[in-house]
Amino acid sequence: MAFPSEVTYNRIVMADTYCVPMSAAGVLAAGTITKINTGGNVENADPSDTDFAGITFNAAAAAGDPVAVVVKGKASAVADGPIAFGQLIKPGSGGRISRFFGTGYNLAAAAVGTATSFDNASLVAGPLTIAQAGDVEADRGREIILVGIEDVTGDLLIETIALDDVDSSDPVTGTEDFATLIGVYTATGTVLGAQAVTIHDGDAAPNLIATLAGAASQVGAEVPSELEAHSCLLDMTGPAADATFVTLVGYTTDDPDTLTAERVELDAATPSKPSVAMSRFRRVERICTGEFTDAETVAVATIADIAGENIVSQVQGSATRGNVVALLL
Repeated sequence: MAFPSEVTYNRIVMADTYCVPMSAAGVLAAGTITKINTGGNVENADPSDTDFAGITFNAAAAAGDPVAVVVKGKASAVADGPIAFGQLIKPGSGGRISRFFGTGYNLAAAAVGTATSFDNASLVAGPLTIAQAGDVEADRGREIILVGIEDVTGDLLIETIALDDVDSSDPVTGTEDFATLIGVYTATGTVLGAQAVTIHDGDAAPNLIATLAGAASQVGAEVPSELEAHSCLLDMTGPAADATFVTLVGYTTDDPDTLTAERVELDAATPSKPSVAMSRFRRVERICTGEFTDAETVAVATIADIAGENIVSQVQGSATRGNVVALLL
Protein backbone atom coordinates (compact mmCIF):
# COMPACT_ATOMS: atom_id res chain seq x y z
CA MET A 1 0.00 0.00 0.00
CA ALA A 2 1.41 3.41 -0.91
CA PHE A 3 2.06 6.00 1.78
CA PRO A 4 -0.04 9.18 1.81
CA SER A 5 1.25 11.66 -0.71
CA GLU A 6 2.49 15.07 0.32
CA VAL A 7 3.69 18.08 -1.61
CA THR A 8 4.80 21.55 -0.49
CA TYR A 9 3.94 24.75 -2.40
CA ASN A 10 5.30 28.05 -1.05
CA ARG A 11 5.68 26.59 2.45
CA ILE A 12 2.06 25.35 2.51
CA VAL A 13 1.92 21.59 3.06
CA MET A 14 -0.78 19.89 1.02
CA ALA A 15 -1.58 16.24 1.79
CA ASP A 16 -4.39 13.97 0.69
CA THR A 17 -4.30 11.86 3.86
CA TYR A 18 -3.58 12.79 7.47
CA CYS A 19 -2.49 9.90 9.70
CA VAL A 20 -1.72 9.62 13.42
CA PRO A 21 0.78 6.96 14.56
CA MET A 22 -0.79 4.68 17.17
CA SER A 23 -0.19 1.36 18.85
CA ALA A 24 -2.56 -1.56 18.14
CA ALA A 25 -4.40 -3.29 20.98
CA GLY A 26 -4.41 -6.51 18.95
CA VAL A 27 -4.69 -7.79 15.42
CA LEU A 28 -6.14 -5.14 13.11
CA ALA A 29 -6.87 -5.29 9.41
CA ALA A 30 -6.23 -2.34 7.14
CA GLY A 31 -9.33 -0.30 6.33
CA THR A 32 -11.28 -0.79 9.56
CA ILE A 33 -12.87 1.77 11.89
CA THR A 34 -11.09 2.05 15.24
CA LYS A 35 -11.54 3.53 18.68
CA ILE A 36 -9.03 4.26 21.44
CA ASN A 37 -9.31 1.92 24.43
CA THR A 38 -8.61 2.75 28.07
CA GLY A 39 -4.97 1.79 27.59
CA GLY A 40 -4.53 4.38 24.86
CA ASN A 41 -4.26 1.80 22.07
CA VAL A 42 -6.54 1.41 19.06
CA GLU A 43 -8.95 -1.47 18.51
CA ASN A 44 -11.90 -2.17 16.24
CA ALA A 45 -14.94 -0.01 16.96
CA ASP A 46 -18.32 -1.61 17.68
CA PRO A 47 -21.61 -0.68 15.94
CA SER A 48 -22.88 1.14 19.04
CA ASP A 49 -19.73 3.23 19.59
CA THR A 50 -19.87 7.00 19.17
CA ASP A 51 -16.21 7.95 19.61
CA PHE A 52 -13.82 6.97 16.83
CA ALA A 53 -10.09 7.28 16.30
CA GLY A 54 -10.23 6.90 12.53
CA ILE A 55 -9.59 4.22 9.90
CA THR A 56 -6.51 2.02 9.85
CA PHE A 57 -4.11 2.79 7.00
CA ASN A 58 -2.09 -0.40 7.50
CA ALA A 59 -2.61 -3.75 9.22
CA ALA A 60 -1.25 -4.76 12.63
CA ALA A 61 -0.30 -8.39 13.25
CA ALA A 62 -0.22 -8.28 17.05
CA ALA A 63 -0.77 -6.14 20.13
CA GLY A 64 1.79 -3.37 20.35
CA ASP A 65 2.43 -3.18 16.62
CA PRO A 66 2.54 0.34 15.16
CA VAL A 67 -0.44 1.32 13.06
CA ALA A 68 -1.20 4.51 11.14
CA VAL A 69 -4.75 5.75 11.67
CA VAL A 70 -6.30 8.02 9.04
CA VAL A 71 -8.08 10.88 10.81
CA LYS A 72 -8.67 13.22 7.86
CA GLY A 73 -8.61 13.10 4.09
CA LYS A 74 -8.69 10.13 1.77
CA ALA A 75 -9.04 6.62 3.21
CA SER A 76 -9.93 3.13 2.07
CA ALA A 77 -12.21 0.88 4.09
CA VAL A 78 -13.62 -2.64 3.93
CA ALA A 79 -17.41 -2.87 3.48
CA ASP A 80 -19.49 -5.08 5.79
CA GLY A 81 -22.44 -5.00 3.41
CA PRO A 82 -23.79 -3.13 0.41
CA ILE A 83 -22.92 0.56 0.46
CA ALA A 84 -23.15 3.30 -2.17
CA PHE A 85 -21.72 6.70 -3.02
CA GLY A 86 -22.49 9.48 -0.54
CA GLN A 87 -23.93 7.29 2.22
CA LEU A 88 -23.04 7.80 5.89
CA ILE A 89 -21.23 4.98 7.62
CA LYS A 90 -20.88 3.41 11.07
CA PRO A 91 -18.83 0.46 12.35
CA GLY A 92 -20.09 -2.96 11.33
CA SER A 93 -18.69 -6.35 12.32
CA GLY A 94 -14.96 -6.45 12.97
CA GLY A 95 -14.58 -2.72 12.33
CA ARG A 96 -15.75 -2.97 8.72
CA ILE A 97 -17.92 -0.11 7.52
CA SER A 98 -21.68 -0.48 7.50
CA ARG A 99 -24.37 1.89 6.32
CA PHE A 100 -25.78 4.33 8.88
CA PHE A 101 -29.59 4.67 9.01
CA GLY A 102 -31.21 7.67 10.70
CA THR A 103 -34.63 6.00 10.32
CA GLY A 104 -35.71 2.38 10.60
CA TYR A 105 -37.08 0.28 7.74
CA ASN A 106 -38.98 -2.97 7.36
CA LEU A 107 -37.25 -6.26 6.67
CA ALA A 108 -40.68 -7.86 6.53
CA ALA A 109 -43.94 -5.95 6.84
CA ALA A 110 -46.12 -8.98 7.59
CA ALA A 111 -44.47 -12.35 8.23
CA VAL A 112 -47.21 -14.93 8.70
CA GLY A 113 -47.60 -17.29 11.67
CA THR A 114 -47.44 -21.02 10.90
CA ALA A 115 -47.81 -22.67 14.32
CA THR A 116 -50.36 -25.24 13.12
CA SER A 117 -47.92 -26.48 10.45
CA PHE A 118 -45.80 -28.02 13.23
CA ASP A 119 -47.07 -30.75 15.55
CA ASN A 120 -44.67 -30.01 18.38
CA ALA A 121 -47.13 -31.33 20.95
CA SER A 122 -46.52 -34.84 19.60
CA LEU A 123 -42.76 -34.49 19.12
CA VAL A 124 -40.73 -37.01 21.13
CA ALA A 125 -37.47 -35.21 21.78
CA GLY A 126 -34.48 -36.49 19.85
CA PRO A 127 -33.04 -36.56 16.33
CA LEU A 128 -35.43 -35.91 13.44
CA THR A 129 -35.74 -37.89 10.22
CA ILE A 130 -36.43 -36.51 6.75
CA ALA A 131 -37.56 -38.32 3.59
CA GLN A 132 -39.28 -37.43 0.35
CA ALA A 133 -42.67 -38.98 -0.38
CA GLY A 134 -41.27 -40.38 -3.63
CA ASP A 135 -37.84 -40.40 -5.21
CA VAL A 136 -37.08 -37.24 -7.22
CA GLU A 137 -33.79 -37.36 -9.09
CA ALA A 138 -33.27 -33.59 -8.96
CA ASP A 139 -33.74 -33.62 -5.16
CA ARG A 140 -31.29 -36.42 -4.37
CA GLY A 141 -28.72 -35.08 -1.92
CA ARG A 142 -30.58 -31.78 -1.52
CA GLU A 143 -29.82 -30.15 1.83
CA ILE A 144 -32.74 -29.34 4.11
CA ILE A 145 -32.24 -26.96 7.05
CA LEU A 146 -34.17 -27.55 10.27
CA VAL A 147 -34.50 -24.77 12.87
CA GLY A 148 -35.69 -25.57 16.37
CA ILE A 149 -35.00 -25.82 20.08
CA GLU A 150 -32.63 -28.31 21.71
CA ASP A 151 -34.01 -30.83 24.17
CA VAL A 152 -31.80 -30.40 27.25
CA THR A 153 -30.35 -26.88 27.09
CA GLY A 154 -33.21 -25.09 25.36
CA ASP A 155 -30.69 -23.56 22.97
CA LEU A 156 -31.63 -22.83 19.38
CA LEU A 157 -30.58 -25.42 16.81
CA ILE A 158 -29.83 -25.09 13.11
CA GLU A 159 -29.21 -28.49 11.55
CA THR A 160 -28.61 -29.33 7.89
CA ILE A 161 -29.67 -32.80 6.74
CA ALA A 162 -29.24 -33.94 3.14
CA LEU A 163 -31.84 -36.09 1.44
CA ASP A 164 -30.47 -39.49 0.42
CA ASP A 165 -28.27 -39.04 -2.66
CA VAL A 166 -29.32 -42.34 -4.24
CA ASP A 167 -33.05 -42.40 -3.47
CA SER A 168 -34.51 -39.22 -1.95
CA SER A 169 -37.40 -41.23 -0.49
CA ASP A 170 -35.03 -43.20 1.78
CA PRO A 171 -35.11 -41.81 5.34
CA VAL A 172 -32.12 -39.85 6.65
CA THR A 173 -31.79 -39.09 10.36
CA GLY A 174 -29.96 -36.12 11.86
CA THR A 175 -27.84 -35.99 15.00
CA GLU A 176 -29.28 -33.06 16.98
CA ASP A 177 -31.85 -33.57 19.75
CA PHE A 178 -34.87 -31.44 18.90
CA ALA A 179 -37.59 -30.68 21.44
CA THR A 180 -39.35 -28.19 19.16
CA LEU A 181 -39.26 -27.60 15.40
CA ILE A 182 -40.02 -24.06 14.21
CA GLY A 183 -38.83 -23.78 10.60
CA VAL A 184 -37.78 -25.90 7.61
CA TYR A 185 -36.25 -24.76 4.32
CA THR A 186 -34.05 -25.88 1.46
CA ALA A 187 -30.48 -24.69 1.94
CA THR A 188 -30.27 -23.03 -1.48
CA GLY A 189 -33.83 -21.70 -1.48
CA THR A 190 -34.63 -23.91 -4.47
CA VAL A 191 -38.14 -25.37 -4.60
CA LEU A 192 -38.56 -29.12 -4.29
CA GLY A 193 -39.82 -31.33 -7.07
CA ALA A 194 -43.39 -32.61 -7.00
CA GLN A 195 -42.88 -34.83 -3.93
CA ALA A 196 -43.13 -33.42 -0.40
CA VAL A 197 -40.47 -33.87 2.29
CA THR A 198 -41.75 -35.11 5.64
CA ILE A 199 -40.09 -34.62 9.01
CA HIS A 200 -40.72 -37.30 11.64
CA ASP A 201 -39.48 -37.80 15.20
CA GLY A 202 -37.73 -40.94 16.46
CA ASP A 203 -40.64 -42.44 18.38
CA ALA A 204 -41.26 -46.18 18.02
CA ALA A 205 -44.29 -45.16 15.98
CA PRO A 206 -42.81 -42.01 14.41
CA ASN A 207 -44.92 -38.88 14.62
CA LEU A 208 -45.21 -36.56 11.63
CA ILE A 209 -43.97 -33.18 12.89
CA ALA A 210 -44.00 -31.11 9.70
CA THR A 211 -44.28 -31.36 5.92
CA LEU A 212 -42.37 -29.31 3.37
CA ALA A 213 -44.72 -29.44 0.40
CA GLY A 214 -43.70 -30.37 -3.09
CA ALA A 215 -42.89 -27.38 -5.34
CA ALA A 216 -42.16 -25.35 -2.17
CA SER A 217 -38.90 -24.25 -0.57
CA GLN A 218 -39.93 -23.57 3.03
CA VAL A 219 -42.48 -24.03 5.76
CA GLY A 220 -42.35 -21.63 8.71
CA ALA A 221 -39.11 -20.07 7.44
CA GLU A 222 -40.08 -16.98 5.49
CA VAL A 223 -37.51 -15.05 3.44
CA PRO A 224 -37.54 -11.34 4.40
CA SER A 225 -38.37 -8.89 1.63
CA GLU A 226 -35.15 -7.07 2.63
CA LEU A 227 -32.22 -9.25 3.76
CA GLU A 228 -29.64 -6.62 4.67
CA ALA A 229 -29.96 -5.35 8.25
CA HIS A 230 -26.73 -3.27 8.17
CA SER A 231 -25.64 -4.04 11.75
CA CYS A 232 -28.85 -2.57 13.16
CA LEU A 233 -30.86 -3.63 16.17
CA LEU A 234 -34.23 -5.13 15.18
CA ASP A 235 -37.69 -5.03 16.63
CA MET A 236 -40.87 -6.99 15.99
CA THR A 237 -44.46 -5.85 16.34
CA GLY A 238 -47.15 -8.52 16.37
CA PRO A 239 -50.85 -8.61 17.18
CA ALA A 240 -52.14 -7.40 20.54
CA ALA A 241 -51.88 -9.78 23.51
CA ASP A 242 -49.88 -12.41 21.61
CA ALA A 243 -46.89 -13.54 23.68
CA THR A 244 -45.73 -16.19 21.23
CA PHE A 245 -42.28 -16.40 19.64
CA VAL A 246 -40.59 -15.51 16.37
CA THR A 247 -37.03 -16.59 15.56
CA LEU A 248 -34.57 -14.74 13.35
CA VAL A 249 -31.95 -16.74 11.44
CA GLY A 250 -29.01 -14.86 10.00
CA TYR A 251 -25.61 -13.32 10.63
CA THR A 252 -24.93 -11.06 13.60
CA THR A 253 -22.13 -8.57 14.20
CA ASP A 254 -20.87 -10.78 17.04
CA ASP A 255 -20.53 -13.83 14.75
CA PRO A 256 -20.65 -12.36 11.24
CA ASP A 257 -19.71 -15.47 9.25
CA THR A 258 -21.70 -18.14 11.12
CA LEU A 259 -25.42 -18.73 10.59
CA THR A 260 -27.04 -18.18 13.98
CA ALA A 261 -30.52 -17.69 15.40
CA GLU A 262 -32.26 -15.54 18.01
CA ARG A 263 -35.69 -16.26 19.48
CA VAL A 264 -37.79 -13.22 20.43
CA GLU A 265 -40.93 -13.29 22.56
CA LEU A 266 -43.63 -10.98 21.25
CA ASP A 267 -45.23 -8.41 23.51
CA ALA A 268 -48.37 -9.44 25.41
CA ALA A 269 -49.77 -5.94 25.84
CA THR A 270 -52.78 -4.34 24.17
CA PRO A 271 -51.92 -2.54 21.99
CA SER A 272 -48.78 -4.53 21.27
CA LYS A 273 -45.40 -2.86 21.73
CA PRO A 274 -42.29 -3.73 19.74
CA SER A 275 -40.12 -6.54 21.11
CA VAL A 276 -36.41 -5.94 20.55
CA ALA A 277 -33.86 -8.57 19.53
CA MET A 278 -30.68 -8.57 21.61
CA SER A 279 -28.28 -9.03 18.69
CA ARG A 280 -27.34 -6.63 15.94
CA PHE A 281 -27.84 -8.41 12.63
CA ARG A 282 -25.84 -7.60 9.52
CA ARG A 283 -28.14 -9.85 7.46
CA VAL A 284 -31.34 -11.83 8.14
CA GLU A 285 -31.84 -14.94 6.03
CA ARG A 286 -35.09 -16.31 7.49
CA ILE A 287 -37.94 -15.40 9.83
CA CYS A 288 -39.11 -18.60 11.52
CA THR A 289 -42.76 -18.56 12.55
CA GLY A 290 -43.43 -22.13 13.69
CA GLU A 291 -44.22 -20.89 17.21
CA PHE A 292 -46.13 -17.79 16.10
CA THR A 293 -49.94 -17.85 16.13
CA ASP A 294 -51.27 -19.28 12.90
CA ALA A 295 -52.24 -16.73 10.22
CA GLU A 296 -51.36 -13.72 12.40
CA THR A 297 -48.72 -11.32 11.08
CA VAL A 298 -45.61 -9.73 12.58
CA ALA A 299 -43.56 -6.80 11.28
CA VAL A 300 -39.79 -7.11 11.55
CA ALA A 301 -37.93 -3.80 11.25
CA THR A 302 -34.59 -2.19 11.95
CA ILE A 303 -34.31 0.35 14.74
CA ALA A 304 -32.90 3.73 13.67
CA ASP A 305 -29.25 4.26 14.50
CA ILE A 306 -28.66 6.85 17.18
CA ALA A 307 -27.29 10.19 16.05
CA GLY A 308 -23.57 10.17 16.74
CA GLU A 309 -23.16 6.47 15.94
CA ASN A 310 -21.82 7.40 12.53
CA ILE A 311 -18.32 8.42 11.52
CA VAL A 312 -18.40 11.60 9.45
CA SER A 313 -17.39 10.57 5.96
CA GLN A 314 -18.49 10.50 2.37
CA VAL A 315 -18.37 7.18 0.56
CA GLN A 316 -16.66 7.74 -2.78
CA GLY A 317 -17.92 4.62 -4.53
CA SER A 318 -20.04 1.49 -4.17
CA ALA A 319 -19.11 -1.85 -2.65
CA THR A 320 -20.49 -5.17 -1.44
CA ARG A 321 -19.34 -7.12 1.63
CA GLY A 322 -15.60 -7.69 1.77
CA ASN A 323 -14.76 -5.19 -0.94
CA VAL A 324 -12.71 -2.04 -0.42
CA VAL A 325 -14.30 1.35 -0.99
CA ALA A 326 -12.80 4.86 -0.97
CA LEU A 327 -13.85 7.38 1.70
CA LEU A 328 -13.33 11.06 2.31
CA LEU A 329 -13.07 11.81 6.04
